[in-house]
Amino acid sequence: MASLLALTICAIALLKRAGVSAGRTAAILALLPVVALMGLLVVAPGYLPPLLAESSGRAAIATAVAAALLPALFLARIIRTKV
Repeated sequence: MASLLALTICAIALLKRAGVSAGRTAAILALLPVVALMGLLVVAPGYLPPLLAESSGRAAIATAVAAALLPALFLARIIRTKV
């Protein structure tokens, strides 16, 4: 009985540690598009203004932002699951 309790406590501790690791991974994945945009602004500063000037460019940016935020929200929801 005591060994089963110890095993259960150990499993819960491992799951919590995995949740912390997944949280860090989610944060890195959420920040990756922002870092890529900043890199793009450094490498090719004239690329973004024409993209913002056209309506199709703004739609592409809105789609990209939604495509980046939606998985981040799902990851945040998965990580908040109680063990």
